[in-house]
Amino acid sequence: MANFTVNGCWLEEPVIKFASSGDVKGTVSQLKEELGQIVVDLDRSTTYHLKKSQLLKPVGIVRKVLDDIAAHPSTLFATVQSFYTHQTSMLISSLEAALLSALLTETIGEKSKESLQIVAMGGLLHEIGIAQLTFDPFADVKVFNGEQRVEFMQHPISGYNILRNLPGISPEALLIVLQHHEWTNGHGFPYMLKNIYPLAKIVSIVAEFVYRTHTHLAHPGFKADDAISMVCSDTGKFSPELSLTLKKLILGAEKGT
Repeated sequence: MANFTVNGCWLEEPVIKFASSGDVKGTVSQLKEELGQIVVDLDRSTTYHLKKSQLLKPVGIVRKVLDDIAAHPSTLFATVQSFYTHQTSMLISSLEAALLSALLTETIGEKSKESLQIVAMGGLLHEIGIAQLTFDPFADVKVFNGEQRVEFMQHPISGYNILRNLPGISPEALLIVLQHHEWTNGHGFPYMLKNIYPLAKIVSIVAEFVYRTHTHLAHPGFKADDAISMVCSDTGKFSPELSLTLKKLILGAEKGT
Protein backbone atom coordinates (compact mmCIF):
# COMPACT_ATOMS: atom_id res chain seq x y z
CA MET A 1 0.00 0.00 0.00
CA ALA A 2 2.96 2.34 -0.51
CA ASN A 3 1.05 4.25 -3.18
CA PHE A 4 -1.97 4.91 -0.96
CA THR A 5 -2.24 8.72 -0.82
CA VAL A 6 -4.97 10.98 0.52
CA ASN A 7 -5.35 14.60 1.55
CA GLY A 8 -3.06 15.16 4.53
CA CYS A 9 -5.87 16.34 6.78
CA TRP A 10 -7.32 12.82 6.86
CA LEU A 11 -4.22 10.84 7.85
CA GLU A 12 -5.43 10.30 11.41
CA GLU A 13 -8.86 9.01 10.39
CA PRO A 14 -9.29 5.38 11.57
CA VAL A 15 -10.47 4.16 8.15
CA ILE A 16 -7.40 5.71 6.53
CA LYS A 17 -5.06 4.08 9.04
CA PHE A 18 -6.56 0.68 8.30
CA ALA A 19 -6.62 1.21 4.53
CA SER A 20 -3.12 2.66 4.27
CA SER A 21 -1.75 -0.41 6.07
CA GLY A 22 -3.62 -2.76 3.74
CA ASP A 23 -5.93 -4.07 6.48
CA VAL A 24 -9.03 -5.19 4.59
CA LYS A 25 -10.92 -6.47 7.63
CA GLY A 26 -10.21 -3.36 9.68
CA THR A 27 -11.16 -1.04 6.81
CA VAL A 28 -14.52 -2.73 6.22
CA SER A 29 -15.24 -2.87 9.93
CA GLN A 30 -14.65 0.87 10.21
CA LEU A 31 -16.86 1.57 7.18
CA LYS A 32 -19.65 -0.46 8.76
CA GLU A 33 -19.19 1.43 12.02
CA GLU A 34 -19.61 4.72 10.14
CA LEU A 35 -22.74 3.32 8.50
CA GLY A 36 -24.13 2.38 11.90
CA GLN A 37 -23.58 5.91 13.18
CA ILE A 38 -25.46 7.32 10.19
CA VAL A 39 -28.44 5.16 11.13
CA VAL A 40 -28.28 6.38 14.72
CA ASP A 41 -28.11 10.00 13.57
CA LEU A 42 -31.05 9.60 11.18
CA ASP A 43 -33.12 7.89 13.84
CA ARG A 44 -32.42 10.63 16.39
CA SER A 45 -32.86 13.52 13.96
CA THR A 46 -35.77 15.87 14.58
CA THR A 47 -35.97 16.86 10.90
CA TYR A 48 -36.07 13.34 9.44
CA HIS A 49 -39.02 11.04 10.03
CA LEU A 50 -37.00 7.88 9.44
CA LYS A 51 -36.91 5.11 12.01
CA LYS A 52 -34.43 2.30 12.52
CA SER A 53 -37.10 -0.23 11.59
CA GLN A 54 -37.32 1.31 8.10
CA LEU A 55 -33.57 1.15 7.68
CA LEU A 56 -32.92 -2.43 8.76
CA LYS A 57 -33.10 -3.99 5.29
CA PRO A 58 -31.26 -1.12 3.51
CA VAL A 59 -28.50 -1.32 6.13
CA GLY A 60 -28.14 -5.03 5.48
CA ILE A 61 -27.94 -4.33 1.75
CA VAL A 62 -25.21 -1.70 2.16
CA ARG A 63 -23.24 -3.97 4.50
CA LYS A 64 -23.41 -6.71 1.87
CA VAL A 65 -22.17 -4.26 -0.77
CA LEU A 66 -19.23 -3.34 1.46
CA ASP A 67 -18.40 -7.03 1.88
CA ASP A 68 -18.62 -7.54 -1.91
CA ILE A 69 -16.25 -4.64 -2.51
CA ALA A 70 -13.89 -5.91 0.19
CA ALA A 71 -13.61 -9.22 -1.67
CA HIS A 72 -11.46 -7.21 -4.09
CA PRO A 73 -8.89 -5.26 -2.02
CA SER A 74 -7.78 -3.11 -4.95
CA THR A 75 -11.37 -1.91 -5.36
CA LEU A 76 -11.84 -1.35 -1.63
CA PHE A 77 -8.72 0.76 -1.24
CA ALA A 78 -9.31 2.72 -4.45
CA THR A 79 -12.80 3.52 -3.15
CA VAL A 80 -11.59 4.65 0.26
CA GLN A 81 -8.82 6.71 -1.29
CA SER A 82 -11.31 8.48 -3.55
CA PHE A 83 -13.40 9.50 -0.54
CA TYR A 84 -10.45 11.31 1.03
CA THR A 85 -8.62 12.80 -1.96
CA HIS A 86 -9.78 16.36 -1.25
CA GLN A 87 -10.16 18.49 1.83
CA THR A 88 -13.82 17.46 1.98
CA SER A 89 -14.45 13.80 2.79
CA MET A 90 -17.13 12.09 0.72
CA LEU A 91 -17.38 9.02 2.97
CA ILE A 92 -20.45 9.88 5.04
CA SER A 93 -22.42 11.40 2.17
CA SER A 94 -21.63 8.38 -0.02
CA LEU A 95 -22.70 5.87 2.64
CA GLU A 96 -25.87 7.89 3.23
CA ALA A 97 -26.59 7.99 -0.50
CA ALA A 98 -26.20 4.20 -0.68
CA LEU A 99 -28.52 3.72 2.29
CA LEU A 100 -31.27 6.09 1.14
CA SER A 101 -31.07 4.86 -2.45
CA ALA A 102 -31.73 1.31 -1.27
CA LEU A 103 -34.58 2.55 0.94
CA LEU A 104 -36.20 4.54 -1.88
CA THR A 105 -35.85 1.61 -4.29
CA GLU A 106 -37.54 -0.72 -1.83
CA THR A 107 -40.28 1.81 -1.12
CA ILE A 108 -41.30 2.16 -4.77
CA GLY A 109 -41.80 -1.61 -4.90
CA GLU A 110 -38.52 -2.88 -6.35
CA LYS A 111 -37.63 -5.41 -3.67
CA SER A 112 -35.30 -7.82 -5.49
CA LYS A 113 -32.02 -8.25 -3.66
CA GLU A 114 -30.10 -7.83 -6.92
CA SER A 115 -31.65 -4.42 -7.69
CA LEU A 116 -31.19 -3.22 -4.11
CA GLN A 117 -27.52 -4.19 -4.14
CA ILE A 118 -26.97 -2.55 -7.52
CA VAL A 119 -28.54 0.74 -6.44
CA ALA A 120 -26.68 0.69 -3.12
CA MET A 121 -23.36 0.11 -4.86
CA GLY A 122 -24.14 2.85 -7.37
CA GLY A 123 -25.07 5.20 -4.53
CA LEU A 124 -21.87 4.42 -2.66
CA LEU A 125 -19.62 4.95 -5.69
CA HIS A 126 -21.51 7.62 -7.64
CA GLU A 127 -19.11 10.49 -6.90
CA ILE A 128 -15.85 8.59 -7.17
CA GLY A 129 -14.91 10.70 -10.21
CA ILE A 130 -14.71 13.78 -7.94
CA ALA A 131 -11.34 12.42 -6.82
CA GLN A 132 -9.96 13.18 -10.29
CA LEU A 133 -10.85 16.89 -10.19
CA THR A 134 -8.02 19.40 -9.86
CA PHE A 135 -10.10 21.30 -7.29
CA ASP A 136 -12.38 20.42 -4.38
CA PRO A 137 -15.91 21.31 -5.56
CA PHE A 138 -17.19 21.20 -1.98
CA ALA A 139 -14.61 23.53 -0.49
CA ASP A 140 -12.74 25.71 -2.98
CA VAL A 141 -15.50 27.65 -4.67
CA LYS A 142 -19.18 28.51 -4.39
CA VAL A 143 -19.51 29.27 -8.11
CA PHE A 144 -17.43 27.43 -10.71
CA ASN A 145 -15.54 29.35 -13.35
CA GLY A 146 -15.82 28.16 -16.96
CA GLU A 147 -12.92 25.71 -16.81
CA GLN A 148 -14.05 24.26 -13.50
CA ARG A 149 -17.58 23.76 -14.76
CA VAL A 150 -16.37 21.88 -17.84
CA GLU A 151 -14.09 19.74 -15.67
CA PHE A 152 -16.84 19.05 -13.13
CA MET A 153 -19.29 17.97 -15.82
CA GLN A 154 -16.86 15.24 -16.86
CA HIS A 155 -16.57 13.60 -13.42
CA PRO A 156 -19.24 10.94 -14.08
CA ILE A 157 -17.14 9.76 -17.02
CA SER A 158 -13.98 9.87 -14.89
CA GLY A 159 -15.69 7.79 -12.20
CA TYR A 160 -16.91 5.29 -14.76
CA ASN A 161 -13.43 4.95 -16.24
CA ILE A 162 -11.87 4.40 -12.82
CA LEU A 163 -14.36 1.76 -11.77
CA ARG A 164 -14.59 -0.20 -15.02
CA ASN A 165 -10.95 -1.17 -14.56
CA LEU A 166 -11.55 -2.45 -11.03
CA PRO A 167 -12.90 -5.91 -10.18
CA GLY A 168 -16.24 -6.49 -8.48
CA ILE A 169 -18.27 -3.59 -9.91
CA SER A 170 -21.36 -4.65 -11.84
CA PRO A 171 -22.13 -3.11 -15.26
CA GLU A 172 -25.38 -1.76 -13.82
CA ALA A 173 -23.58 0.02 -10.98
CA LEU A 174 -21.19 1.48 -13.54
CA LEU A 175 -24.18 2.79 -15.46
CA ILE A 176 -25.47 4.52 -12.33
CA VAL A 177 -22.10 6.21 -11.84
CA LEU A 178 -22.11 7.36 -15.46
CA GLN A 179 -25.70 8.65 -15.40
CA HIS A 180 -26.19 10.00 -11.87
CA HIS A 181 -26.24 13.60 -13.10
CA GLU A 182 -28.57 12.99 -16.05
CA TRP A 183 -32.02 14.61 -15.69
CA THR A 184 -35.39 13.53 -16.97
CA ASN A 185 -35.71 16.75 -19.00
CA GLY A 186 -32.56 15.89 -20.97
CA HIS A 187 -30.58 18.85 -19.62
CA GLY A 188 -28.31 16.87 -17.34
CA PHE A 189 -24.70 15.86 -17.93
CA PRO A 190 -22.44 14.53 -19.30
CA TYR A 191 -24.60 13.23 -22.19
CA MET A 192 -27.92 15.13 -21.81
CA LEU A 193 -29.85 11.86 -21.85
CA LYS A 194 -33.61 11.47 -21.54
CA ASN A 195 -33.63 7.68 -21.58
CA ILE A 196 -32.00 7.11 -18.19
CA TYR A 197 -31.38 3.83 -16.41
CA PRO A 198 -34.18 3.62 -13.77
CA LEU A 199 -31.84 2.93 -10.85
CA ALA A 200 -29.67 5.89 -11.89
CA LYS A 201 -32.75 8.10 -11.55
CA ILE A 202 -33.05 6.97 -7.93
CA VAL A 203 -29.43 7.66 -7.08
CA SER A 204 -29.65 11.01 -8.88
CA ILE A 205 -32.43 12.40 -6.70
CA VAL A 206 -31.05 10.88 -3.50
CA ALA A 207 -27.58 12.25 -4.19
CA GLU A 208 -29.01 15.72 -4.78
CA PHE A 209 -30.88 15.58 -1.49
CA VAL A 210 -27.87 14.29 0.46
CA TYR A 211 -25.64 16.96 -1.06
CA ARG A 212 -28.00 19.71 0.07
CA THR A 213 -28.21 18.40 3.64
CA HIS A 214 -24.47 18.10 4.23
CA THR A 215 -22.37 21.02 5.39
CA HIS A 216 -19.41 21.81 3.14
CA LEU A 217 -16.82 24.53 3.30
CA ALA A 218 -18.40 26.10 0.24
CA HIS A 219 -21.91 26.24 1.71
CA PRO A 220 -23.88 25.30 4.85
CA GLY A 221 -26.09 22.26 4.86
CA PHE A 222 -29.84 22.70 4.85
CA LYS A 223 -32.38 21.08 7.14
CA ALA A 224 -34.06 18.04 5.66
CA ASP A 225 -37.40 19.76 5.04
CA ASP A 226 -35.75 22.68 3.25
CA ALA A 227 -33.49 20.39 1.25
CA ILE A 228 -36.30 18.14 0.07
CA SER A 229 -38.38 21.18 -0.91
CA MET A 230 -35.47 22.43 -3.03
CA VAL A 231 -35.08 19.04 -4.69
CA CYS A 232 -38.81 18.71 -5.43
CA SER A 233 -38.96 22.23 -6.84
CA ASP A 234 -36.36 21.39 -9.48
CA THR A 235 -39.06 20.68 -12.05
CA GLY A 236 -37.84 18.54 -14.91
CA LYS A 237 -34.75 17.22 -13.16
CA PHE A 238 -36.33 14.30 -11.37
CA SER A 239 -39.32 12.00 -11.73
CA PRO A 240 -42.35 13.53 -9.96
CA GLU A 241 -43.20 10.10 -8.55
CA LEU A 242 -39.72 9.67 -7.07
CA SER A 243 -39.78 13.23 -5.72
CA LEU A 244 -43.06 12.65 -3.91
CA THR A 245 -42.01 9.26 -2.54
CA LEU A 246 -38.70 10.60 -1.24
CA LYS A 247 -40.48 13.57 0.33
CA LYS A 248 -42.89 11.26 2.16
CA LEU A 249 -40.01 9.09 3.34
CA ILE A 250 -38.02 12.01 4.70
CA LEU A 251 -40.84 14.09 6.18
CA GLY A 252 -43.44 11.44 6.94
CA ALA A 253 -46.62 10.64 5.05
CA GLU A 254 -48.63 13.61 6.38
CA LYS A 255 -46.02 16.33 5.84
CA GLY A 256 -44.81 14.79 2.59
CA THR A 257 -48.03 15.27 0.66
